[in-house]
Order: sequence, then C-alpha cells, then structure tokens
Amino acid sequence: MSEIWAVVIGAVAFVLGRIYSQSEAILVEKRRVYEQFLLNCPRPNQAYSNFTDDEYLRLHETMEKSSNAVALYAAPPVMLAISVYLEEFEKAANELDLESEALHPAFKRLAKAHNDLILEMRRDGLAWSVFGYKGKSRLPPDALEQAKKKSLE
Repeated sequence: MSEIWAVVIGAVAFVLGRIYSQSEAILVEKRRVYEQFLLNCPRPNQAYSNFTDDEYLRLHETMEKSSNAVALYAAPPVMLAISVYLEEFEKAANELDLESEALHPAFKRLAKAHNDLILEMRRDGLAWSVFGYKGKSRLPPDALEQAKKKSLE
C-alpha cells in the first residue's frame, strides 16, 4: 500500500513540477517579448519629431514585428494598454512638432498612456515576483468591455 502512495505522490509531484516549470518558461519569454516591444515602440518624446514617410514606414515595420510576438503572450489588459498608447501616440504626433511646448497636454496624455502600458506589462510579466506591480490598474474600469463592443462593430 505504501508503494502505491509513493507512486501517487511521485506522479503528483512530477505534474506540479511540470506545471511550475512551463509557467516559469512562459513568464521568461513573456518578459523578453515585452522588453523587445518596449525597445521597438516609439517613446513619448518621439511624438515631437516630424517623421518623414520613410521613417514612419520603418517605425511601422519594426512595430509590426514586435506586435506579433506580444499578441501571442500578452494578457488582455496589456493589449488594451498597447492600443491606448498607440492611439495616443498617433494623436500626439499629429498635434506636436519641434516648436511645441515641452509639457504640452497631448504629451502628458501620451506619457501617462506609456506609463500605464509599462505598469500593465509589469503586472502581467512579473505577476509572481516581488517586483510585480500590485496596485490598481489605471486603465478605465470598463475599458475591456468597451474594446469588446468596439471590435464587434
């Protein structure tokens, strides 16, 4: 009888070990993908730049490559934060130029969206770590529901 329990305990320990191992591997990859995305996405200060068509095309191609991997790993709040940030970037880039004031309201909205994106990535990618963001999300409470409705239109 004790051999049966030993086998059962061994099997359960093996399964739990595999689950933990796979979860850790996915979190490592998720953090790598998020880091790569942040390195490739435009930073808020770049909204002041006047992109040429070629520069804008290069930026778009780089973002496209990063976005595919992010879509595979990202939690829905992260994807929503990315969408909000990219929308705010587009608005700010159309409104700002090199002559705009340093802390223009469009830039402030963009910087907040960038910070919100990073917080959501930290919440998702560092969830089991003491370094993870445990605070309240700064995304609107009904944002995911609104995004679902928008996508069905």
